[in-house]
Parts: sequence; structure tokens; C-alpha cells
Amino acid sequence: MGRVIRTERDLDGRGESAQCFATTGLTVTECDRLAALPDPVEPARLDLTCELAIGHTDHHIAFAVAAHSGNQQWWLRWNGRLRDVVHIELCDGRDADEHNDCLLPHGHDGPHSFAIRPVHKLSPRRSEDAEVAGVGDGFAAPFGAELAVDGSHVCLDRVDRHA
Repeated sequence: MGRVIRTERDLDGRGESAQCFATTGLTVTECDRLAALPDPVEPARLDLTCELAIGHTDHHIAFAVAAHSGNQQWWLRWNGRLRDVVHIELCDGRDADEHNDCLLPHGHDGPHSFAIRPVHKLSPRRSEDAEVAGVGDGFAAPFGAELAVDGSHVCLDRVDRHA
């Protein structure tokens, strides 16, 4: 049985933190590594947004693909040019009020996923700020990036957006 927790309420009473705006894409090497995993549930995600709350102190992390028929979760962890594709089990945190499970990796920094407001659910003003800053929930390849296409997947050849 997972840990049962109660979320702290923020100023508006919803108990939510805003999601980090950092985005990136997979390199060809990362994409090839993930594409080689057995029994993926879906192809690896190409446009990745950090899933932690704004203000986290650890590396950015984004879910990339579930392999082995969904029994293994693979994540991209990055901080500037340091990048790593890692297998990490899901957090065992659970919201006692809503019966939601945390969908972040075990040992993550900050609040659980059910207490984080996704980027696409930001207020219109916050969304405009994100677009001006070059981050948001839409995918835009970084300047100078090239796409590699190999029949089954597309990956960025070079990426470095928002450290």
C-alpha cells in the first residue's frame, strides 16, 4: 500500500502548485535507446515538459515512455547539457481526499503530481507569459535543431531549451 498524504492548501485553496515550464526534446541517441525497449505502450514522447513543480531543487524530469507492457516507466532527467534516460518506478504517494496516485518518479522533489497544476491549465495571463518566454505546452524545436526521421519515430538531433 502506498503512502497516504494530505496536500497543503495554497492561497486560493486548491492545494495546487504550478508546473515547471522547462521543456526539451529527445536527442537521436535517447530516442533510439527508448525505441529499443521491449513492448512499449506507446512511442516515446517527443516534446517533454518537466513534470515537477516550479521551484524544484533537483534536475528536471519528464516521463518519456512506458515499456514492458507498461510495467517500466522511463524518464528523461536533465539539467542544462547534462541529460540521462533513466528507469524509475512511480512514487507511492496517494491523495487521501481524491484517491489519486502520484504519477511522478519515486523519490521526486516537491509536491506529488495530483497537487501540481499542469502547464496547459495555467490562467490565460500565465500562458501568455510562458509563450513569450519560449516555453509552453506546444512543441517548438530549438533554433538549429534538426529532425531525424526513421519510419517509426522522429527525434531532435540537438536540443537545449531551458536549463
